[in-house]
Amino acid sequence: MDFNEQVTVEEGRPDMLVNLPNKGIIAVDSKAPMNAYLESQEIQDEDARKRKLDEHARSMRNHMKALSQKAYWSQFQRSPEFVVMVVPYDSGLTAAFERDGKLLEEALENKVLIVSPVSLLALLKVIAYGWLQLQLAENAQKIAEQGKELYNRFVTFGGHLGDMGKKLNQTVQSYNKSVGSLESRIIPSIQRLKEMGTGTGELPEVAPIDSQAREISPMTDEEEKEE
Repeated sequence: MDFNEQVTVEEGRPDMLVNLPNKGIIAVDSKAPMNAYLESQEIQDEDARKRKLDEHARSMRNHMKALSQKAYWSQFQRSPEFVVMVVPYDSGLTAAFERDGKLLEEALENKVLIVSPVSLLALLKVIAYGWLQLQLAENAQKIAEQGKELYNRFVTFGGHLGDMGKKLNQTVQSYNKSVGSLESRIIPSIQRLKEMGTGTGELPEVAPIDSQAREISPMTDEEEKEE
């Protein structure tokens, strides 16, 4: 899995663009307002703290609506129709949902997925798993293609080697015929010339070749199973 940070698009600048398999894109925003929530944690008076949490929930809702209007998903050819809105504190997200019971439902209706850091990590893990499966599938395809190419090359090479063996056998046969002709027709005449004193050196011994090149034949189905 890979991603790009702070990429400027037509309607703004999402904090991250997560790349999906098959050229998909998910926009991620992590600029959720947290000032009101952090201030609420310093307030001792319960009523005042609840009012500050209500302000926090309103800020979250306003940010959600602003993200929805940007419609990041419409700016990419392949993108799920939602934007991920990350809230940096799980407790801050819980507080917003408690003070605004319809926030989650309306966020989904507006194509905004509000998540905590833990939920974002789970989402990224799922995406990473998708990339892994795609890579495994691509590798399997490459292995199949390489195997097919290697097999075809071997068939071609085996054909050339078989032709060479046949030609070697033909050469051996021609050689042996020549040796036979030499022994039956030429050597007796040469021997008689030697006996008449025309030469003194020993006649070279020329022997036929017994070996033959082994011919290559296609393997039968039974032979392939034994291999």
